[in-house]
Amino acid sequence: MQKYRQTILGLIVITIGGFSIVYLAAQLGGVFNSFSDQLKASTIQVVGIVSVALLTYFANKSLERRRAIESSLREEKRKMYDEYIKFYFKVFSGEKVGDRPSEAEMMKFFVEKNPTIVTYASNSVIKEVGKMRLRLTGNPESMFVVENVLIEMRKDLGHSSVGLEKGDILRLFINDIDNYLGSRKVKKQNYGGGK
Repeated sequence: MQKYRQTILGLIVITIGGFSIVYLAAQLGGVFNSFSDQLKASTIQVVGIVSVALLTYFANKSLERRRAIESSLREEKRKMYDEYIKFYFKVFSGEKVGDRPSEAEMMKFFVEKNPTIVTYASNSVIKEVGKMRLRLTGNPESMFVVENVLIEMRKDLGHSSVGLEKGDILRLFINDIDNYLGSRKVKKQNYGGGK
């Protein structure tokens, strides 16, 4: 009921405001028509200059506010993605140094950290993390799903993926990725949208 009252009140305010603006414009138009031609031209110039100055001011303020928000979000994203990337490295490389997380530790990590993905990540990162959760198995192909997540995280931080191909990021923490890529018919993929 309160929602309907607010809607009706809003419509009344908009209607009264609209009529007031039309009435005021008509009154100003009458006054404006009584001006001499030279005064009309000067008034139009002043109104134009003031309008441009006001529009520029408010546009700049809006851009500054948007940049400040983006900068703040970028810092949060950087921290969050850094944690995820370190965790993925630990999952794939931890076995070699005896520090691989258990399945329970992996589940705990995702339960604790995925809310930040929802809060800060881009839509494409959210989609890739969702796909990863469904496809992450003991199958070696799973590593390419993780690589897709890492590529999207990099894009979200503003990095270009031009020149990166399937396996380039995995090569940083999987020693035999080239053997795997060479022994399987893995479809070559250029993440930067090139050839």
